[in-house]
Amino acid sequence: FRIGLRDMLGVRARLYWKLADKVGRIEDVRVSPNEPRVVGEISVDLDRGDYHLQVTCDGVLRDWPIWVVSKVDWTQLTGWSKHDPAQEFDDLDLPGGDHLITTVLDRQAVDRAKSGANIVAVLAAQGTAPMPFWRECAFEFAPGLMEDFAGHWHRLWGIATDRAIDPEWLRRTFGDYEVLMNRVDTRTYREHPYLVRAKVGKGTVTVTTLRPQGGHGAQPHGVTKNPSGSVFLATLVRS
Repeated sequence: FRIGLRDMLGVRARLYWKLADKVGRIEDVRVSPNEPRVVGEISVDLDRGDYHLQVTCDGVLRDWPIWVVSKVDWTQLTGWSKHDPAQEFDDLDLPGGDHLITTVLDRQAVDRAKSGANIVAVLAAQGTAPMPFWRECAFEFAPGLMEDFAGHWHRLWGIATDRAIDPEWLRRTFGDYEVLMNRVDTRTYREHPYLVRAKVGKGTVTVTTLRPQGGHGAQPHGVTKNPSGSVFLATLVRS
């Protein structure tokens, strides 16, 4: 972790840090007035879990949540393949099978579900509408599937999107469906889901506009480089 510091008047002080059971300090930290700069680096080996990085300098304390996850071995997801005409998951290596991760929900995917396959559709155009994620809205989460993300904004950052699912398209496509993450517009109170699941024939179809592949703004580009995205997509597949 790189620690940056900016002070309106300038500062010369010691910096103290704590992460898990590790503590340390950085001597002779100096910054000129209004000159932001990196003043130190911290390297700690951490097991999977939730942590907080606390840094104190010149009487000011900052605290950042840290989430450490296991790297997903996609080659072990037996029975899963991908259909990716949008080329969003070029870095995803799956072993192959009837279950499908797709970037377009076409007739072939629906027919697979009717025959008993599970489909995860990550959509960026089809059945969606442009909407801001970080403003003018509130989120609702169904219990269970999204518990790793509900209320954890630093985790949602990596999969944030600028599109929601069109409810009319959902009704035409599935009829009944379950909303797992919902967007409520705080001006109009209209609702548009970000994540739904529907029973189709003998299988299920999960549809989302969240971005496990990242690639927006400063998000990591590619699901294998996106810790939040990897956890999110693997959760959809395994569930």
